[in-house]
Amino acid sequence: MLWLPTKPMFRWSAQPLHAWGALLDEQDIVLVGLAVQHSGDVRVVHCEQMQAPQGQALQAQRDDWLAQGLRALAPRVPPRQRTLALALGGQRCREGHWEGVHDPASDPARTAKEAALAWGVDEAAVNFDYRIDSDGWRLSWAACLHHDLQRWQSHARQAGWRIPVVEPARQAALRAVVRQCGDVLQPWADAPRDWRFRRDTETVRSAPDWAIFHSDPVARPMAACGAALRGLL
Repeated sequence: MLWLPTKPMFRWSAQPLHAWGALLDEQDIVLVGLAVQHSGDVRVVHCEQMQAPQGQALQAQRDDWLAQGLRALAPRVPPRQRTLALALGGQRCREGHWEGVHDPASDPARTAKEAALAWGVDEAAVNFDYRIDSDGWRLSWAACLHHDLQRWQSHARQAGWRIPVVEPARQAALRAVVRQCGDVLQPWADAPRDWRFRRDTETVRSAPDWAIFHSDPVARPMAACGAALRGLL
């Protein structure tokens, strides 16, 4: 599930070897770079955790700080690689679901209404996406505020980057966890810079309980890795 403007602005090029992702929540920004190795596995080559300075209490001010971090990183990243997938944590996004008979003609309107109610805004003020679960009965959606998405993309452009997709931190983190190499019992015990991930789907591990895992300190860098990993799968 990812949120885009009405039409996708960008598609990942065929078999990219590098990808960047970030986790953005109320206070922390985690920025990671991934690279495909000769073995086919994916390795973390950059991990930077930035905490907004004290006094930047407003989300807009913290978003400005994200742009500063991207601008500082840009000289070390070739222009063609300056594409950032963004995972949103905390109150940066809202998620929900509804159950019933689905109609492709009416599902978008109903989902927009649900998302707008969750945010307490007009329907035009939200960007959302949804998917129908395999049982064909439950529809799950995620949404962020339209002006937030515009601000993140504008800041990225000013810093020389692009943000083509955003998604919930939960979804991004679980994508990374199930593909992580290492100890089966405690695969994320190593520092994030030592993490490696598989791109194949035959050896994925079971996903942890997000209700428990989201409070683990590694959940934030894992979400950033998962956001970047989407572009390498």
